Amino acid sequence: TEYVYYTVQDILRVITKTATEMSGVEVNVQRELELSQKLTTLTIPQMHMMICEHLTEICTFMEEKSKDDSKENINPLILHVKEYVEKNYKSPLLNISTIGDHFNMSPYYLSKLFKEETGTTLIDYLNGCRIKHAKELMENSDLSSKAIAENVGFNHVRTFYRLLKKHIEE
Repeated sequence: TEYVYYTVQDILRVITKTATEMSGVEVNVQRELELSQKLTTLTIPQMHMMICEHLTEICTFMEEKSKDDSKENINPLILHVKEYVEKNYKSPLLNISTIGDHFNMSPYYLSKLFKEETGTTLIDYLNGCRIKHAKELMENSDLSSKAIAENVGFNHVRTFYRLLKKHIEE
């Protein structure tokens, strides 16, 4: 069992070291010491469970850090555009031209920049936002399809149906 104890301790050390190198965040030395001391009192199945829990904690932390890092790396203008779309998606007048006007930019340049930063076109983002809110209304209200379409900024029910179908199929 002493061999197993040292092996598990080495595994935990390697996991922690790798996570530290990947994240750039220093290890909580006190926590590592507590884990190491706790190992001496555990059975092999308990050690296995502890390794799994430790890995889960590290993976969760890394995932959250990755999300935070990706938010920090997004162009602030694009974040403002997204916020603007979220606030104004209900307006049937909202389109890439009016969004470009609001930000004093060519709609084509803004759309190109948006696509480079997010991987999706500005018009697809706007339509996706509208469809997302339309789905919420369909689930939580008794409004007709026409009323829902108008409520989320679509001028024509046909356009709403076409985009809804497209998003459902994706």
